[in-house]
Amino acid sequence: MNANILTDLCEIMHGLGERIPRRDTVEIMHSVLIKQMILLIYQMQKAAILLKHQSISIKHVLYVLKNHKVTLIRILSYYLLKDTIHQLNKLSDTDEDKEKKRKNKKSKLELIDKDIVENITNLEDVSLKIDDPASALAEVDFTTKDLSPENTKVKSIFKKLRNAIVELKLKINITEEEIRKSNETRLLRANDISIILTANAYEGYEVCRSKNFHKNKIGERLLLQVHKALPWDITYNNQVKEVLLFLAKETISYIIDRVYESRKCTDSCDENNLKIIKKKKYGSILVDEITSVIKSTWKTPFEEIRYPYDEEDAFFNNQLIFEL
Repeated sequence: MNANILTDLCEIMHGLGERIPRRDTVEIMHSVLIKQMILLIYQMQKAAILLKHQSISIKHVLYVLKNHKVTLIRILSYYLLKDTIHQLNKLSDTDEDKEKKRKNKKSKLELIDKDIVENITNLEDVSLKIDDPASALAEVDFTTKDLSPENTKVKSIFKKLRNAIVELKLKINITEEEIRKSNETRLLRANDISIILTANAYEGYEVCRSKNFHKNKIGERLLLQVHKALPWDITYNNQVKEVLLFLAKETISYIIDRVYESRKCTDSCDENNLKIIKKKKYGSILVDEITSVIKSTWKTPFEEIRYPYDEEDAFFNNQLIFEL
């Protein structure tokens, strides 16, 4: 197992709220993630075949996730925010020198690499604040295409997502309340973690929150492992790859969500007690807790799942580990 991938994964998990990741937990999370991505790409390929398309596109990502509404909301929220940041960058001072623009753009884009909760509901850079992000997404008409001219340099993934929803005739009726609720738990967890960490530990936590699979070829290494296990040679464009890497982090985040949800204190437990929060609520995640989450979705016993696979492997009959 590649030590670099485990180190990166450990940091990503920490940034998502796993306070002190254990090595055995990181290893099983890596195994789950590989299998999840294999299953996701397999289902996208099957969707392309079903729809009689030659290659995988954004449309097939949406087709596979059409019943995972909360996950769709998170994807749409994230890429709407990216578009907004790009538009704000275009409106920046034209007299600014190129180097300053480059650094400014980088600092703004790094904001969206933190936990998606903060990105959507609590942007730190005042210049990037949206009056009401939930309202902005809720007001989008997903029954009509966005026919605005395409930027030749920066392709809008949100626009692709919106237009694909229209083409697939998916009924996407998103309310502001659903958007807020989709990130509420993660925001609370981020706040809890910030309270219980020391100043130095908090700095490290903030660095880890910006970690994702798009940086430093982390995602490249992940997808290389995934494609080695698939029964066919599958290709897709960079926009699909971008969304796949977002979904890789979303997979980990959702599993962590489920683990902490199962740890909710009983009525006799004071959740405001920092000692309780540290030792019980946010103690290290155990292997058994992850396998418990997996068992509720994958019917194939985890220890029996082996790769590489053939086309008729029973594993491909399992469901994806995403929030509905």
